[in-house]
Amino acid sequence: MNPKANGSLFFIGKCYQALGNHRMALRYFKNAWDTDSYNAILFKEIGTECMASGQYEEGLRYALKEVSEYSNNGESVAQLAQLLLLNNKTEEARATILRAKALDDKNEFIDYVYKKILAANMQKR
Repeated sequence: MNPKANGSLFFIGKCYQALGNHRMALRYFKNAWDTDSYNAILFKEIGTECMASGQYEEGLRYALKEVSEYSNNGESVAQLAQLLLLNNKTEEARATILRAKALDDKNEFIDYVYKKILAANMQKR
């Protein structure tokens, strides 16, 4: 197995993710993304690891790239909404999660993010 091949980098990242080492998981996912920047799964994993490691601004940058590539993927749009919320952009997060729900209103992840954003909007008032 070639440790620098995209698949290897991805699965090494998944191993670090399973161990809870978010910094190393993020590093391997980014390296995999450098060789395959059109992979929606990598974008999702990078966003997840950015959130887990508190790197919200970086996660938002990747999420914006992801949605520009995969604008019809409800989960990608929901992850963008989640990162907008974590970056204290609640109004943008609300509009974005409504877009995600319009794309897929039966998705559990989208519903979860929707509820988080509603709760944040309620606390803000």
